[in-house]
Amino acid sequence: MPEAGQTLSHYTLVEKIGQGGMGEVWKATDSRLDREVALKLLPEQLIADASRLDRFAREAKLLASLNHPGIATIHDVDEHEGLRFLVMEYVPGEDLAQILGRGAMPLADSLEVALQIAKAVEAAHGQGVVHRDLKPANVKRAPGGAIKVLDFGLAKAMAPESTAGEPSTSLSPTVTSAGTIAGVILGTAAYMSPEQARGRPVDKRTDVWSFGVVLYELLTGDNPFRGDTVADSVGAIMHREIDLEALPVKTPTVVKRLLRRCLTRERAQRLHDIADARIELEEAIANPVVEGAGATAVAAAPASKLPWIALAVAVPVIAVLGWLLGSRAEPAAPEPTRRFALAEDLEVDLVELSPDGTRIAYKSGRDLFIRALDSLEPRRIDGIDATESGMFWSPDGLSLGIASRPGKLERIDLDGGAPVVLAEVDGFIAWPTWADDGHIYFTQFQDGVSRIPATGGAVEPVLDPHPDMLDHHGLTVLPESRGFLTLPHLQSGDYKTIFFERPGKEPRVLFESDSPLNGCWYSATGHILFGRDDNPRGLWAVEFSLEKIEVTGKPFLVVPDLGADAPGLVSATGDLVYSRKELQVGKRKWEVLWIDRQGEVVDRLDMALYEASEVVPSHDESKLAVIARGVNRPSMDESNLWVIDLERRTNVRLTEGGIGQGVPVWSADGSRVGYVREAEGTDGKKSFASLRADGTGDPEIVFEADVAFFVQLDRDWSRATFMTGALSNERGLGINVLETGDPSSERVFVDGPEQDIGAVIHPSGKWVAYASGDFTSLATIVRPFPEGEGQWTASVGDGGVPMWSPEGDTLYYLRRDGTDTVLVEVGFDGSGGQPAFGRPVDLFKVPSDRSVYAVSEDRFIFLVESEPEEGEKAPNTKGIILVQNWPSRVK
Repeated sequence: MPEAGQTLSHYTLVEKIGQGGMGEVWKATDSRLDREVALKLLPEQLIADASRLDRFAREAKLLASLNHPGIATIHDVDEHEGLRFLVMEYVPGEDLAQILGRGAMPLADSLEVALQIAKAVEAAHGQGVVHRDLKPANVKRAPGGAIKVLDFGLAKAMAPESTAGEPSTSLSPTVTSAGTIAGVILGTAAYMSPEQARGRPVDKRTDVWSFGVVLYELLTGDNPFRGDTVADSVGAIMHREIDLEALPVKTPTVVKRLLRRCLTRERAQRLHDIADARIELEEAIANPVVEGAGATAVAAAPASKLPWIALAVAVPVIAVLGWLLGSRAEPAAPEPTRRFALAEDLEVDLVELSPDGTRIAYKSGRDLFIRALDSLEPRRIDGIDATESGMFWSPDGLSLGIASRPGKLERIDLDGGAPVVLAEVDGFIAWPTWADDGHIYFTQFQDGVSRIPATGGAVEPVLDPHPDMLDHHGLTVLPESRGFLTLPHLQSGDYKTIFFERPGKEPRVLFESDSPLNGCWYSATGHILFGRDDNPRGLWAVEFSLEKIEVTGKPFLVVPDLGADAPGLVSATGDLVYSRKELQVGKRKWEVLWIDRQGEVVDRLDMALYEASEVVPSHDESKLAVIARGVNRPSMDESNLWVIDLERRTNVRLTEGGIGQGVPVWSADGSRVGYVREAEGTDGKKSFASLRADGTGDPEIVFEADVAFFVQLDRDWSRATFMTGALSNERGLGINVLETGDPSSERVFVDGPEQDIGAVIHPSGKWVAYASGDFTSLATIVRPFPEGEGQWTASVGDGGVPMWSPEGDTLYYLRRDGTDTVLVEVGFDGSGGQPAFGRPVDLFKVPSDRSVYAVSEDRFIFLVESEPEEGEKAPNTKGIILVQNWPSRVK
C-alpha cells in the first residue's frame, strides 16, 4: 500500500486526501516542476481488470481535453512499478460535503456556487464529457471562493447512437458484474439520476439531475434522496418528491422552477442542457424575484397593491419609496408571480378571496375571520358557527355570504352589524355564488340551479335538472348573466366534463378531462380553473373566451398537489388563494389499524398504503382487499384493487386501473373479490366484475346495470344492492336491487323522498341497513330484504355509514358530534317478524373524519392517514397561500 513519503516516479506522496470508487487520491509534490499535485491511484486489486484499465485510459484522455478554470486540470498519466495513476491539479480548501456537513449555505452563496458548478459542467459537456458522479464531495471551494469541479473519474464520451438502448451494469449504483469488487460505488447513489440508478445508458441529462440535487442540498443542507442503504436511496430517487417548502423563504421563483425542471424523472421532460440552468441562475442572481414575503417581492409590486403588501410583510418604508421614485423613471416590467404566506399560526379549513383582491375570508374550526390584506389583524365574525359553513363574496367585496347546514343562507356586511338570514331551504346548499345581477345562485343536488335575491326572499328555480345529470360538483355564474359553467355528476357516474348551461337550452360541452374533476371557477383573467384528482393532482386552468363561450387553449397546472376539493378561488386582479392544509405534499400515505371496543389501537399493518380509499377484510379475516394507488411505495398510477395476505404479509395487485366508485366485495370462500369497473359493459351499462384473489385469471362479469356504484352482495352473490340515480331525476340518490343471474330483475328497493345511500346486507341476507337523509343529517334505516313491508330507524339522532357485525347481532354506524365523529353500536335481533334494537352506545371517537372502517370478529379495522414516522418531516398544514398574478406562470 502507498505510504506518505513514498516516491512514485518523480512525485513524493505527502498525505492521503481521498478514497473514491476509482481509487485512492494523494496529495503529492512534483519534484521536477516544484508544485503540489493530486495523484489518483488505481487500487492494486483492480489493475488486473482490463475493463477498468480501459476506462482509466479513456478518463485520462477526456480530462486532458478539458481546459476551464472551474475544472481540476489533468497534467499527466504515469505508471510506477505496476501502479497506474493520474497526475491532477491539487485544489486546496474544503469540499462542499464538508461545508454542508455544518448546514446549508447562505442563499446568495448557494446560488453563486451553483452558478460556478453549472459553468464548469457546461464546459465539459461542450467537449462531449459527462461527469456521472457530480456530488458535493467532488466540488471544492478554494480559500478565495473559487469553485473547482473535481474527479471526472467516471466520465466518458457520450454513448454512440447504436448503444443507446443497451443497459449497462457499469452505470448502476453498485458494481456486481463478474471480475469486479462488489460494493464499489461508481456514483454516490443519492445523487444518481433515475436512469443511472436503473443501470441504463446515460447522457448529459444525468448531470442535470445530479446538479439539481446538489443545488437543493446547497439551499437546504439536506439531500432529499439520501437513505441508509443504496437500495433506500434508489427507492427515494424513483418515488420521493422534493419539498420546495424546505427552501429558504427568499428563494427566487426562477430557482424553484429550475429545481423542478432538473429533478424531473422523465428524462425527455427534464432540462436538456446545463447551459439553461446557468442562464436561470444568472437571472436569479441579477433579479431575485420571490414567490413569498420579502423586500424583493414588494420591489416588483404594482403601486395599487403596495400598501397592504408593505404592511403584511413589514418592508422598510425607505425601500418602498425607492421603488416608487424609480418606477416613475422607467416603464413597468411585466409582473412576475409572487407567493405569500398568511395566517401561519392556524390550520385553515376554507379560504375565499374577494373579487377585488383586497380581502380574504377564512375559517378555522368553528371560527370565521375576515382580514383586509392591508392589515395584520383579522376580524373574527361572531354569531356564526363555521364548522359546516361555506363562504362566498359579493361582487363588490363589501359583503360575505354564508351557507350553513341545514340549508341556511346568511349575509354579513363588512360595515358592521350581525349576520342577516336571507333564506332557509330544505336540504343542503352547494356551490353558492353571488352574481352581478343581484342574486345568489346555488344548487341542491338533483334540484338543478336556484336563486334568491341578495337582499333575501323566496327561492326561484332557474335551471331545471337535466335527465343525464345527477348533481353538480361545480357551479359558476358567468358575468352579465351569460349563463353557467357547471361540472355535473353524470348518470354514467363520471364527473369529468365542464358544461355551459342556460335556461331552456341543451347543455354544451366546454372541456372534457381524462380524470375526475372537482369544482370549476371562471376567472376574469380569461380562464376556467378546475380541480383535478390526478394525472397529476392539482389546481388547473384552461384559457376561455367569454365572448365566444369556448375554451381556446390547452389545460395547464397552476398549483401542483392542491387537493381537488380546495376552492383556490381567484380575484379579478389575477390573484388566487388556497389553504396550505389542502396542499398534498407528495402522495398521502395511509395505514390499517385494528382498534378494540375501548378505542385502543391493538395492532397495525406494517405496510404503507398510498392514496388508499377502501379496506375490506375477507370473511375469515386472513386477507384484506384494498383500493389504493400503491402498497409500500407511492405511485402515479390510477387506483387499483389489491389483496394483502395478513399471515404472509404479501400483496398482489389485481387490476390495471379502471376502478369505479365502490368498495370491494369478498366471496364467501375468499377466493374472489368483486369490484365496480370503470369501463362500460354491454350497451353502455356499468359492470360489476370479480377477480381471483391470487391475481390469476381474467375478470368475470357478475352483473350489469345502467348505473351502479357502491355495490353490496349477499353471502352467495345471488342478489345485489347498489346506489343509483337513474330512472328518474325527481328523486335523489336511491338504492336498487337485482338478482345477479337475471338482468331484467332490477327494481327500485328504496325511492326517497330522501337521499338513500350506503346499503349493507345483513349476514343472513334478510335485512338491509342504509343511511337516509339530505346530507345535512342522516339516519340509519333497516328494511327487510330483498322485499317486505316496513322500515325502522336504528340510529338516535345523526347516523350514517352502517356496518353489520359478522354474526349479525350488532349494527354499527357513525355519528357526528360537533367536529368529531363517534362510532356507535346498537344491538340487533331480526329473528322475529320485525327487528328489535338495543340502546345505542357510543364506543369511541374515530381516528379522523377521513377514516374508513370495517368490522371484524372482535375489533374494528380502520384505514387512516398515517402520522409522520420518527425523523420524517411532517408537511406544514398551517396558513394560507396567496399567489399574485398566477397567469404569468405560463406566459
